[in-house]
Amino acid sequence: MSGMADIGLQLYTVRDHLQRDFLGTLEKVSEIGYRNLEFAGYGNLSARELRKALDDLGLRAVSAHAGGVLQDAAPEIEYAEELGVSYLVMPWLPPELRKNVDEYRVLGERLNAAGAKCAAHGITLCYHNHDFEFEAVTQSGEFGFDLLYAAAAPENLQAELDTYWVERAGLNAIEYLGKMSGRCPLVHLKDMARGAGREFEVLGAGILPIVEIAAAARRAGAHYLFVEQDVCRRDSLDSAAASLEFLTREGVVKG
Repeated sequence: MSGMADIGLQLYTVRDHLQRDFLGTLEKVSEIGYRNLEFAGYGNLSARELRKALDDLGLRAVSAHAGGVLQDAAPEIEYAEELGVSYLVMPWLPPELRKNVDEYRVLGERLNAAGAKCAAHGITLCYHNHDFEFEAVTQSGEFGFDLLYAAAAPENLQAELDTYWVERAGLNAIEYLGKMSGRCPLVHLKDMARGAGREFEVLGAGILPIVEIAAAARRAGAHYLFVEQDVCRRDSLDSAAASLEFLTREGVVKG
């Protein structure tokens, strides 16, 4: 399927299928029309085994969530290199690492060091946000997210901006993409359901301006826009397919 260069799927979306049949699910993802993938686990396969499977299916491992980069980046880098991954992403911060201003700054320094190790192997380290990073942690109202990035060099730490969580924090995702322009190669596209619960929704079926967010992401220099739905109300593969159909119908997928 042509025109898919900048759209991908975060495989966490279909984790229930992956747990039952990892390679079979990758085949179904390929059949849906996705070509670029972001991993959140490798199905207990070696990098060589997984790369061959991806090659056979016409898929590419663009990025991977890798929580171990703060402890020991070497194994994550070694696997990513063999798989052909261009980006490693710190996906989550446990509460004990983000209690105050100083901890956010220390975390930025640690990510800077890990990012330098990644960069030495041609891999870019990114950080993936949720909503808690956009809580004010200083008297002047600075966010933990901003302190983290201020403590790391751009060449060592880039952003994977999750636009749903930016909106969930009460901010404007389009505006924040502009703020992160040039430092945001990866973006998560998610929609938010109507109603007080603000659950996750198939793209185009919720309340967020997905087309406008995608355009803002491209203006900000994003290289890949990953579809992700943390919780699906229907079959997760069907949800992934419906989101891609929406992006294609609305002209978000480049032709």
